[in-house]
Amino acid sequence: MRRMVLLLLALAACGEPSAARLSPTDRFVFPAAVALTARQGVGHALLVASGNYDLNYDGSDGGTVLSVDPSPYVAADGSGGSAGRPGGALVKLGDGAHVGSFAGQMVVVDSTTCPVAGATATPPVPTPVEALVATRFADQIWRLPLDQDGHLGPCAGAGCTVPADARLRDPFGLALACRPDGARRSAFVSYLRTSDLGGATYQGYLAEIDLDAPAAPARPLLTGPAGLSGLAYDAQTDRIFATSELLGAAPVYILDLPACPASQAGCPEPVASVVNLWPSRPGLDLQSIALSNPQAGLARRAYVTARVYDSVLASIIMARPSGDLASVLLVLDAEDDLTGHPSFNLLRVVPIGMGPSQVVVLPARDPDPVSHLPRRDVVLASSGVDGVVSVYDDEQGRVAHEIPIDVGTGAPEAGRAPFGMAAELLGGAPKVARVYVAAVQQHVVGIVDVPLDSPGQAHALRDAGGALIRIGGFQ
Repeated sequence: MRRMVLLLLALAACGEPSAARLSPTDRFVFPAAVALTARQGVGHALLVASGNYDLNYDGSDGGTVLSVDPSPYVAADGSGGSAGRPGGALVKLGDGAHVGSFAGQMVVVDSTTCPVAGATATPPVPTPVEALVATRFADQIWRLPLDQDGHLGPCAGAGCTVPADARLRDPFGLALACRPDGARRSAFVSYLRTSDLGGATYQGYLAEIDLDAPAAPARPLLTGPAGLSGLAYDAQTDRIFATSELLGAAPVYILDLPACPASQAGCPEPVASVVNLWPSRPGLDLQSIALSNPQAGLARRAYVTARVYDSVLASIIMARPSGDLASVLLVLDAEDDLTGHPSFNLLRVVPIGMGPSQVVVLPARDPDPVSHLPRRDVVLASSGVDGVVSVYDDEQGRVAHEIPIDVGTGAPEAGRAPFGMAAELLGGAPKVARVYVAAVQQHVVGIVDVPLDSPGQAHALRDAGGALIRIGGFQ
């Protein structure tokens, strides 16, 4: 899916951006990333980053980030939120913000994801709430302030972008790396390529942002010889994991982080190591990564999506073949080896839909009601080429269900070209996770409900008449 988005960008770049045309803030235009933030006593706000991939609007600020109420529309009195509202109308929370075009990933900084030092004191120190989104048209990272109810206001020009090395190109992945004690509050950005850094175009760079120092430039960190994409943070070990694309290798970089913030004088750089997954399965082209929920008694696992190409053909033509043989979800034991160094042990290779893009781990399940032992995760992987979302049950070691192509309309039930995902727990029992799926080519956010005790019953949300319920859509 990331390559499909890159193709869209390349085609779009053949023309000039529409000068001085602001993108609309009443609908989504090529939505790529979604994130959730809690609202005081009223559930969550859903943030949606739109990419303006066809450059129909001005390139420098043709993307948008909108905060909307994702709750269901109530037809009887017109109340409720944006899900299923007629005409795709949105119930917005705040004005929304114009950002750069070609959105990558997005994260939300709040008291849950990134507490400040003293957040547990009495009285607690409040945590500023903001959204960070990577945009690739002008190689910018945007920081957008939110209030405690999820309201997002307009951005105040250049003050909302992070100072970064101009030679780092195509920011894509984002991950928060906030220590639970608040001693370091950082965000890491992955870059798909570089420009004029050591004479190489595709060196692998991350940048570390000190969230407590808005004026400080992001610190560039060289990891390897190829661009980086997927990111994940493990608070237990204080490590960042990054996937990379490299011909003839499938590297995952692991960075052991220092406790100090990047802008602090004398703060050392992270210590990097690498694990190559290629020997386990030649032909891997890694896409995204997520880590299992930390649970007592269960070893930590990593879930990595990958495209698989013909490694023999690649060795002959000395280039990556344009076509793929398969797409897979790799399930990896992420425990350290006997020497204490990071390692991965491949547990299983699970076929999923072609063109995998993002992967998300749902909230932890309750322990087994009989044995009272913890249970493995439910994991979702979006696949933009096939248009499906795979629901993987790690307790069973298989794909329990696939959100498919609608037999009536021929369209993917989660939306065309599903990409970014975000999940929340619904109230009540049994536990159900609601997953919001950005459908890049349909200008909507699809909704998938996954019963955690029976993920094989996962389904796209529908109304009483059987029609798919989505958020947004052109009027």
